[in-house]
Formats: sequence, structure tokens, C-alpha cells
Amino acid sequence: MPRINTKTRQFKTISLVLFIFLLAAGTGFGQTASDRYPDEGWMRFTDVKEAGFDPAKLEAARVKWEKMPSSAFLVIADGAVVAAWGDVGRRFMCHSVRKSFLSALYGIYWDRGEIELNKTLADLGIDDDPDPLLDTEKQARILDLLKARSGVFHPAAYAGRTDSRPRGSEGPGRYFAYNNWDFNTAATILMRETGADVFEAFDQYFGRPLKMEDWRISDGYYHYERDKSQYPAYPFRMSARDAARFGLLFARYGMWKDGRILSEHWVNRSSALYSIDNRVFGYGFYWWIAREPRFAKYGMYSALGVGNQMIAVLPKIDMVFVNRANTYEGESTPATLLLGLIDEVLKARTGTSAENPALAPLEVASDPKITAVPKDRLAEFVGKFKYPPEPLGLPSRTELKITAGEGHLMSYSPVSGTFKLYLQNDGTLHEEDSYERYFPIRDETGSIAGIADVGRIVQAIITAAGNGDGDRAARLLEGVEGEDNLQIGVASIIVDLFGDKEPLAERAVRQISERFEPDKVEREINSVGYRLIRGNMRERALEVFVFNTRVFPEAWNTWDSLSEAHLGLGNIEEAVRVFSRSLELNPSNVRREGRFVEAALIAACEGDNNKAGRLLKAVEGKKTLRIRMAGAVVDLFGGKGNSAEQAIRQLSERFKPVRVEREINEVGNWLMRRNMGERALELLELNTRLFPVSSNAWNSLGEAHYNLGHMEEAVKAYKKSLELNPDNKNAEKMIAFIEGGNK
Repeated sequence: MPRINTKTRQFKTISLVLFIFLLAAGTGFGQTASDRYPDEGWMRFTDVKEAGFDPAKLEAARVKWEKMPSSAFLVIADGAVVAAWGDVGRRFMCHSVRKSFLSALYGIYWDRGEIELNKTLADLGIDDDPDPLLDTEKQARILDLLKARSGVFHPAAYAGRTDSRPRGSEGPGRYFAYNNWDFNTAATILMRETGADVFEAFDQYFGRPLKMEDWRISDGYYHYERDKSQYPAYPFRMSARDAARFGLLFARYGMWKDGRILSEHWVNRSSALYSIDNRVFGYGFYWWIAREPRFAKYGMYSALGVGNQMIAVLPKIDMVFVNRANTYEGESTPATLLLGLIDEVLKARTGTSAENPALAPLEVASDPKITAVPKDRLAEFVGKFKYPPEPLGLPSRTELKITAGEGHLMSYSPVSGTFKLYLQNDGTLHEEDSYERYFPIRDETGSIAGIADVGRIVQAIITAAGNGDGDRAARLLEGVEGEDNLQIGVASIIVDLFGDKEPLAERAVRQISERFEPDKVEREINSVGYRLIRGNMRERALEVFVFNTRVFPEAWNTWDSLSEAHLGLGNIEEAVRVFSRSLELNPSNVRREGRFVEAALIAACEGDNNKAGRLLKAVEGKKTLRIRMAGAVVDLFGGKGNSAEQAIRQLSERFKPVRVEREINEVGNWLMRRNMGERALELLELNTRLFPVSSNAWNSLGEAHYNLGHMEEAVKAYKKSLELNPDNKNAEKMIAFIEGGNK
């Protein structure tokens, strides 16, 4: 046997070790699932069977996702990517997902003993402006705010869903109410108590330790609405792949690789169920806790935001789901479809991942419109500008500050935060993340007066044309000349229409309908009409809708919109006639009948029974409870109380009495929302006479009296409601509230 040189043997040994090391990097060799975390980038399973998933079922789920309004969907199992569909590297708005980020920050400081959750708002010196807090509201603790159970029903910035009740009607900790005041104020408290900035702290404790790939501190900003509250919201933007890292931290109970970022105690405490919101979700510390058995068995809880932005954590099976909807463009993923998709992916999982699965880096495409240009080409854009820019002739909403970066521009607005802008070859600017395209707007001297997107320019064109300023409209059109854009094309048509060039406008509709789908053209013209209505140009809107029915005479939607325009102008007979044409084209267009019912009720409330009757004539052929009830209410407000009572008694023979009682209640509540309290009271008093043993009827009557300041009558009604239903907690609380001096 030949002798082997020692150096040769050492070299071979080193080579073998190196080979094994390189093999491990590509396969996960020697790495257990619980040890697997993303490093500089995510790793993906090259074969989903090795992740424990059925490829055919997962592909079926992908096909389902393709048909959904969702821009990014990410599935993580055992620390690696199983599925990455859509723009997983693009930063989208997080909306209320931000609250789960704040909850995690509270965990950081609570773990360190730097924040005391039992401190009250009074202890913290928290009040508000312009509307101060009540003394009872100041007894809410930080803990109550984290559970959304503060009992503070105060207006708030950046409000979406708002569960509201009368101020002071609920004590701290007693009632779950999703209200941005709690969420916003909690951030201010955190900053005051710790001296930390929300976004800098997030970056310090999560962004950098988790090695987020796309997140930057500038992706967050403070959103103030000082007419409501002094406490700002704190919107974030984040990519799906970064959101998945945050979710994985929670799926691993606060551990990241060999270090602990959050205590397991805080992770469990913040994801515990404290309140029930509906049959699907309950609420923890700014996390939504799954209640449906198909998800609850995995311990699923989620960060959720507008459009069904989602980071779903399933700790019992070490999985994370992320969904991102492009709310820059109004996209929203229906909750039912999203939960169904998650369920389908879970059913595609047939087992656990292989011991040494083959892994490869997750490749994510970058934005192709990112450019780098010399600073001298950017100089003219730098400055502070009103937005929309003054030359557009629109009311200013905010101020835009543009500065120069390295090869790009940076824009900041108090209502949207900070974005990079990239100059394109055609002179327009491409905004990162939103992918919005901005055009330079110049003043009469040719200097930059600001920038504007197509939607804002189109709004300015239509407004100018509607006001008879054809010259301004023409100049604005010149600035976007040559753009093959439906909005711009329709705006040009409207300019011709309002410029008494109707034949030219009709010819332009035929031409544009060859480049775009005709139904899209029809809907875009319709949208111009509604834009004019919102701008209080109803006569011009009518002109647009009439034109649309001529160029698209078989589109029921155009006739329906024309009916609405006539109704808004008080042209009752025309509204009825045109609506009938809409029904001929689409007999199922029943939901639009509600506008005639509501208009009839308003007319009756104002004492114009003749007008109310003419409005109801439009829907007299229908036999629904809502329409028949409207007729009875019109009689009541017209001084025909006996006729109204008789009509309602007849309805109770045709429909279930409980439905009739509830319908009256709904109309009464609708009138209260329209500030027609006296009329609502009249109707709800009738309801208690007709249905004297209905706790619900008496409860609503109590609310009507309370809203009108009739405290003694309100208490009497609430007590009667409570007598009929001892479990009516609302009546019990309102009685205590009023008798306690809160009037």
C-alpha cells in the first residue's frame, strides 16, 4: 500500500469538510427545522414535498390566489419559504398591522421593567385636545388600552373602524371597542415613558436584529389630525418578506436564532384572548385571535389591517402566512376568500418537513423603474410645494417637501410620509412602493410649481371644464398629451362635451372604445359624473350622465346614474322615468330602490308628503317590507297616524311581527343618524305602542330620548326595556350612566 503524504491527507480532509459545509448551505443539512431562520435573505424549499406539502394541492391554492384581489402572499413553514406569490419584496401600507408592531414594542420595554401597565391615564398625565377627557376616562390603565377596553370613546386620527358609544358610558376594562384613540394614545405613552421613537425603536429591536431586507425607519411617519385629537397615528409600510420575519419571531415564541428578543411570557400574554369580537376572531394585545376551530387548533393569531393585510402566526405548527393588498390602488382581499385560501394551504400540508431538505435563495425581482441621475437634473424639483399644485386650480390639501438624494428625489407629506421619487426618461417621476406616476406641473413662467398624479390632473381638467374655464382645461391636457390613458382620454371627451363639441365627443368615445373595453369607458364616464356631484356641480353631472346614456344606451348602470342625478336635482318624474328604463335593462337592480325610499322619508320628514308620494311611486310595484314600511312612515309624518298604524298591523300579518318591529327600529335609527331626532322619536313611540312587549323597541326609544336630552323619559324607556329583558346590559348601563349625573 503506498504511503499518503500527511499534507495531502490534511488537504483532502479540509476539502471534504468544505464540501460538506457547502452542501449544508444548499440543503439545510445538519439543521433542524427549529434552527432554521432567514439570514440576509429567505431560503425556499426547492421541492415543496420536502416541506411536507402536496404539490398538486399547493398549485391549486396558487391558482385560487391568482383570481383573488391580493398583491402578495407568502407561506413560511419550518423557517423557510413554501410559497411566494406576487410582489413579496414590495412595501405596501400596513394600516392596522402597525398595532401589532406597537404591542411587540411594549413587550420589549415590559420585559426590561421600563414600563408599568397598571398606570392610569391620570397617573401618566394624559389628556386630550380639543376635547378633554372625562375624569372617569382618565382611570383607564395602559393595560386597558392594550386590550382596546379603555372605555374612552374619543375621536382619533387615521380612524377606520370605530366602535363608539356615549362618552363615559363604559368604565375602563368593561367593554371591548375597536377605537384608534386607544391605539394612537398607546404609542404616545410608550414614547413618553421610555423616551423612544416608535420607528427607531422598531428598527433597533426588530428591523435590524431580524435582518429585514426592505424596512427603513423612513417607512413610518406620524399622522396627525389635530382637529380630532393631539395623539398621532403611526403608519408603517413593509414588504411581505419582512412581515414574515416578524411573524416568525412570534411563531418561535420570541426567539431568533440563538438569542431571545421577546420573552415567551409576553408572546403568550399578548396573543391570549381577552375579548370576543365575532365568531371568527377575538382580541388580545393588538392581535386578532382565531376562534374558528379550523384555525384555533393551530393556535393562530393575526395582525390585520385595512384590505385584509395579514400576518398570521400558527405557533403549534411553526407556520406563518402573510397577505398584502395593494391599498395604494384601493385593492382589498375579501376576508372569506383569504381565510379559505389559508385553509386550503393548510390542507395541502401532508406532513412535516424532511430532515435535510434542499433549499435555495428566494429570488425577488426589483423595481425596474429605479433610476440614478445626476443631481443637476433633479435640482428644479427641489423645494416646498402646495399639493395639489396651484396651477391645477384645486384646493390645497397639504404641503409636499422634495429634497435631492443620491441619484433620486425624496418627497415628504404630512398625510402620506416619505417616498423616493425616480426621474424617468420622459420627464415624469416614479414613486417607489406605490408605483404612482407623477407629472411635473409648471407655472406661467415655466418653473416647477409641484408634481401631480394622473388622477389629480384629470380632476383639475374636469373641474376647469365644468366651471367653463376651457383654456385652463386645454393647457392641462397639453401637459399629458400623448398618454394612452383611459382617464385622460375620458377627460378630453368631457372637455369637448362642455365646450359644445358634442359630435366630437361622441366620435372620441367610439375611438377610445376601440382601445379600451367599452364597459370600462362607460364606467369611467360615469365616474366623472359622480366626481362632479361631489364637487357640487350637479347640472354638469346631469349633462355627463345624459351623454353617457346616448353613447351607451344599453348600459343599465348609465340610466341608473342618470336617475340618481335627476333625484338630486329634485326632478322626481324624470328620476322615476329613467329609473324604470334601468330596471327594464336589469330587473335585478333592486338595491338601488333604497335611494327612492330614503328620499321619500326625508321629504316626509320635511313635511312634503306630495314629493314623498311621487318618490315612492318609482318603486310602487315592489312588495318588499322596506318599501311598504316607508309608505306607512310617510302617512305617519303626514298626520295620518291611524292609517299608518293600520298599515303596519297589516304588514305584521304578511311578515313576521319581529321583522316589522325591527324594520321600524332601523328606520328610526336611520333618522337619528340623519339628525332628524324628533321624527325618529315619533316613529319609535309608535313602535312601542304597536309592540309594547318588545325590549328592543323600548331600548331604541330610550336612545331617542337620550339623544334629544330628555333624560327622565330616557330612563323610563330604558327601565321598561330592562323589565322586559333583564339581560339587556345596554339599558342597565345607560340607566346607571344617566342617573349618575352624566347627562
